[in-house]
Amino acid sequence: MTKSKLSVRLENTQEVQLLCTCCGQPYYPTKAWQDKLQAIFVGAEKYAIGPVCTQKPSDDVFSDQNYRRRCRYHVERLQVLYELNRKKQGFGKPKRAKG
Repeated sequence: MTKSKLSVRLENTQEVQLLCTCCGQPYYPTKAWQDKLQAIFVGAEKYAIGPVCTQKPSDDVFSDQNYRRRCRYHVERLQVLYELNRKKQGFGKPKRAKG
């Protein structure tokens, strides 16, 4: 009868992740939903939720001026895409509230 030997072997693995172009975080769908709900219920200041991944950035990223500049760029880009899509569907520009 032969005895089987058990051993532990460490191996490198690769993981494929989507990285946000705005905050640099890996994208986790469940984290995005949790962060959005927390922002809605607790209230959030500007830049608290990334416009691309809709996740809360880490504290060091949140205070970085380059992150805020990327946020403004992505918000403007998404606004243009939204308006182009509305025109394509025949809705035109949305009316802005007076104030």
